Amino acid sequence: MTTRTAALIRRLDLDPGVLRVLSVTFLWVALTCTALLIPISLTLLPGYEAWKFTTRDIAPALGLAAGFTLAAALLAGSRTSLKAAAARLVTTLGLRPGTCRTATVSLAAGVGAGVLCLAAAELLVRIPALSATPASEDPRNAAVAGTSTTVHLLDGALSAPVHEELLFRAPLLLLLTFLATPGARETIPTPLLRSTTFTAAAALSALVFTAGHELGGPVNLIFAAFLAAITTALLLWRRSLVPGIVAHAVHNTAITALWLF
Repeated sequence: MTTRTAALIRRLDLDPGVLRVLSVTFLWVALTCTALLIPISLTLLPGYEAWKFTTRDIAPALGLAAGFTLAAALLAGSRTSLKAAAARLVTTLGLRPGTCRTATVSLAAGVGAGVLCLAAAELLVRIPALSATPASEDPRNAAVAGTSTTVHLLDGALSAPVHEELLFRAPLLLLLTFLATPGARETIPTPLLRSTTFTAAAALSALVFTAGHELGGPVNLIFAAFLAAITTALLLWRRSLVPGIVAHAVHNTAITALWLF
């Protein structure tokens, strides 16, 4: 298979740099699909009631993850190249901190940002002009109403933070890495154009993320935009996805705990 792939690449005269980018990108998609197994697994726990935005079928996520991993392997052309692409993805997303200090700062930044997000959420729900869906009527809460306290908290901590940050913020890190390459500097020659490109991508990511949080009313939409801004700022500061995931998880877990207790 490796020989045939290499021969095909030679015939098509594909740029090795483009192949590396595509391989890393496909691995990111595979990782994001794999992360979807977390919320799907939670729906299989006793007492969990599936609703329109959940599924108990793990096959689609597994199939997509396997398919994109295979595509990345074909583009990489060899096991060694695939491992190198996986290492590049891990490095690009900042999932492997270089030192204990780096890891500690990233975790602390995430926790601090999560607390800030919690304070912002609590402030927003106290603004009379903004309407919000009562927690007891929110279908997300109704889905776990029959589960244990542990499942409630796990749902808050794990259901959204990992796959949402991978889906919406990870592409920004991939773009930042690309914009720093010689090829990108030739295609987008000026710093202003590169900054504009990233800003537009970040704005689009935040817009789509916000639009997907219409449940809960205007308060939730405003907060989703705030959360997108905070996690993007963390990403730019730490060049890592970890602080954003931690902030997202801290906020969601705290909100769940406040609703429970």
